[in-house]
Amino acid sequence: MKKNKIINIIIYIIIFSIGCCCGKLIDWGYFVLNKEISIIDAISLFLTIGCAIYISKVLEKEVQDVRIEKEMFISQVENTESPLVELGNKLNSTTYTEVISLYSKSNITRHKLFKKIDSFKKSEFKSG
Repeated sequence: MKKNKIINIIIYIIIFSIGCCCGKLIDWGYFVLNKEISIIDAISLFLTIGCAIYISKVLEKEVQDVRIEKEMFISQVENTESPLVELGNKLNSTTYTEVISLYSKSNITRHKLFKKIDSFKKSEFKSG
């Protein structure tokens, strides 16, 4: 993979060098940089930079916060599912009291999960 990157870079440099030589020989038009900046362009530039910073800092953080909350709910669902899977695996080879104990653990975990989901929906409703 590194060989391919090095070869590509060398090819790009060669193509760029050939293009520069051809441009010097033929003397095609080129860009002229003006040292004067209009106020409108400066304001537009600063507003664009400000919007980019706002998007990268504030909005991306909000998206990540929502993603983290969703991952927490997914882990809670997995935590709820694991006692049920354990219950299914042990159902044939355990006593009645062990089955009841595992069932009550899964109910408690399920109840906590639904409480968190309800509180999340309420907080999302208030903020939205």
